[in-house]
Amino acid sequence: MVVLTPRNDPKFISYCSLFIACMEQTFLFCYFGDRLTQEAGKVRESLYFNKWLDLDKSFKKSMLIVMTRMSKPIIITMGSISPVQLTTFIQIVRAAYSFMALLRNNNAANK
Repeated sequence: MVVLTPRNDPKFISYCSLFIACMEQTFLFCYFGDRLTQEAGKVRESLYFNKWLDLDKSFKKSMLIVMTRMSKPIIITMGSISPVQLTTFIQIVRAAYSFMALLRNNNAANK
């Protein structure tokens, strides 16, 4: 709608605000999903470099289970389709820009 609405139309500001809000919300999900993946990757190293040699056997077993589980990276996905990461946000922005350019060219050709 932003692409097809003339800039002097009062709805233009509303459409721009909606577009920015949607992009901001998508960015926040992707940013924090990416941060969660990065921080979860550090758990295994943190456990290993902890002072675990002097601890009891049950803690060592629990630590080993957690470290084994953490060998596979934790990635949040959108409906088991795409990971929620910053690279996904960049792909979304690129696709939105391509779609916007297509609409703008199509609208210019129809005038």
